[in-house]
Amino acid sequence: MTDTWRTAALAVALAVVVAGAHSPALSNGFVNWDDDRLLINNPVVVGTGGLRRIWTTLALPGNFPNYPLLSTLYWIEFRLWALNPAGYHTVNVLLHAANTALVLLLALALGSRFTVAGLTAALFGLHPIQVESVAWVAEQKNVLSAFFGLGTALFYLCHRASGRWHWYSLSLLAFGCALLSKTAAAVLPLSLALLDRFRMARWSAGTLWRIAPMVALAVTAGALTLAAESRPESVALAARPLLAATCLWFYVLKLLVPWQLLPVYPRWELTAFDLRWWVPLIAAGGAAGALWRWVRDWRVHWGVAHFACTLLPVLGLVSYGFNEYSFVADRHVYLASIGLFLVAAMGLDRLRAAGRAPVVLLFIATLLLALGRLTYRQAHVWRDSVSLWTHALAGNRDAWVAHSNLGLALIERGDLEEATRHLRTAIEQRPDAAEAHTNLALALYRQGDFAGAEQHSRQAVAAVPMSSVYRKNLALALEAQGRLAEAEAELIEVLKLEPRVAAFHYLLGNVLLKQRRDGAIAAFERALQLEPDMLDARTQLGRALLAAGRAPEAVAAFEKVVHKRPDVAEARYNLALALQRSGRHDDAAQEIEAALKLRPDFRAASELLAAIRGEQMP
Repeated sequence: MTDTWRTAALAVALAVVVAGAHSPALSNGFVNWDDDRLLINNPVVVGTGGLRRIWTTLALPGNFPNYPLLSTLYWIEFRLWALNPAGYHTVNVLLHAANTALVLLLALALGSRFTVAGLTAALFGLHPIQVESVAWVAEQKNVLSAFFGLGTALFYLCHRASGRWHWYSLSLLAFGCALLSKTAAAVLPLSLALLDRFRMARWSAGTLWRIAPMVALAVTAGALTLAAESRPESVALAARPLLAATCLWFYVLKLLVPWQLLPVYPRWELTAFDLRWWVPLIAAGGAAGALWRWVRDWRVHWGVAHFACTLLPVLGLVSYGFNEYSFVADRHVYLASIGLFLVAAMGLDRLRAAGRAPVVLLFIATLLLALGRLTYRQAHVWRDSVSLWTHALAGNRDAWVAHSNLGLALIERGDLEEATRHLRTAIEQRPDAAEAHTNLALALYRQGDFAGAEQHSRQAVAAVPMSSVYRKNLALALEAQGRLAEAEAELIEVLKLEPRVAAFHYLLGNVLLKQRRDGAIAAFERALQLEPDMLDARTQLGRALLAAGRAPEAVAAFEKVVHKRPDVAEARYNLALALQRSGRHDDAAQEIEAALKLRPDFRAASELLAAIRGEQMP
């Protein structure tokens, strides 16, 4: 078998095995952690005119950075399988399997032995720390960006080997795609520059010229992301190097011992005055010095350097959104892990060559089987929101966000009492946690405690005044108490923040309709301009038109609803009412009879039919 065919066969075999290890994810659902904001409730994905907005919008609702290539992929997937989670999970698993094959090719392109390259790829594909990136739909950005990032490195190595500039052009294009999928790819040029440096044992002006366009793209993408993403207060400036070193060692230990992997790890409280936090930094410096002095293989140097520099954006040196919950996360090490996996594979290969082949081969086989088994089990953790956050709290009882999100998931299951308990715990742990307050407001609203819902909604709004969702929840609590003018005022503020969300126009229309205000019709019409298939808005538009005495127009609105929902008795009743008021009694009677066939006990329909027949009598 030629080398090409042998490589292709191994790549396919690895992809199949890796896909099998992650296969439980295919039956998982969505989770209430960014899946809703990035996909389910993201207007640029599920709404009309989204594709144009995807490429002209810097930030998504909630101040999430917009990654246009990721949003475009979501947009395509939504039109293929709507909100069926199996489709999105399948794409994630396939992307990870493809990335595993690309890691094999990258290791070979670096000059590694075939066995070393295969083991590097196997460790990358089967390690359970990768599950978070693969089993979480919202992290499609991670596996997608890594796909293009690996392509960037491969094309760059082809260019350096052949000198042909079309390979460099492809590398630059792939890097742009990686940035458009997730800005964390911005550090990839540093990894490539270090690769050239270690391989040639010197810095080259040619390397700097080649890397410069990538750096320009990276700086631009990074600046745009920082402008869109909220940045919570992090640790003191003097303690950030200590935090970075601690994070590095955390990831090393999790790669070595992948036990108790959590979606939210405990958040450390660092201070430069506590000598314990200096130990990781001193150990990192000592390890780097020993590596430089006693290890001669440039691939080892690059592997360690790639691991460290790829993690730079998420080591706490610069604050970013997730720091509010924790300083570390499994997904951060997805692409960085390749460096340490390469070093580990080289070490095991040297032990095998040193005459310990049977023992080493047995160890490798046992290791890969164990990793695959752990990955298979870890994928089940992400089955749904309750499973995920129950697992998180088993390992981190102080994770207020886990209590908050578990509470939200329990609300959706109807377990309001248990949900309220978790949400109150979240607020005890983090009194200013806006999302915990708004989730508790929802639980209280469902229990009929509208005053309590208003109180916690106001606390959420006080913490994050620019949140359209929190203001919307406050408006609903006010509306439920009959304070319609106040609810109207809040919804007007909501629409100033998010004028293109159909649901907000719909809610404003409802409040105006209850007040018999003329603006209700315009609000429902605007909602339908943004989302033509929003049948609830069309139903309410018909009711508003009826209330305004515009019965023929109401007929047209209700006919569209009946066309979409012919088996809904209420839809036919509404149409019959509009037909009656338009003087079309025979048509109205037919609609009422159809409604009564669907719901024989529909009292209002029976009364309307009697009234119509009375009007038809001479």
